[in-house]
Amino acid sequence: VKASYDNIEGAKIYLWENYLQGSPPGRMIVEVKHGTYITPDPLTIGCQDQGGGVDTGFNIKWGGWDAIDHMNKVASAYLEDHNGVLKQPLPSPSLPSDGDEYLVVEHDGVKASYDNIEGAKIYLWENYLQGSPPGRMIVEVK
Repeated sequence: VKASYDNIEGAKIYLWENYLQGSPPGRMIVEVKHGTYITPDPLTIGCQDQGGGVDTGFNIKWGGWDAIDHMNKVASAYLEDHNGVLKQPLPSPSLPSDGDEYLVVEHDGVKASYDNIEGAKIYLWENYLQGSPPGRMIVEVK
């Protein structure tokens, strides 16, 4: 276990900042619920498609289900050794501005404004259930 984050975007950024795309070692984000339960299938975590790899924003590397099972066992052993208490989660790295503005728009109004797309995505994941109303989207302002 290399790091613990309180949200998926921070974990994704950690992988991009610490590993070359496609290079060893094997790595993935393991979703832990209630300090003890590890989601066994990492293809979808935090309602995002980790299995899509770089195409869906994840700098992962695994060689199939044997590697996935091994990494899940490593995470389980870590939780057992720490009595289900994770390391203090790291806050998400500050996200740099990309020069544009991104508005999070709900059905009838703007709910938030960010200077980077990742901040807007985090807002949506943290404030809405996947597939549930109301309608919402991110609008890029150039």
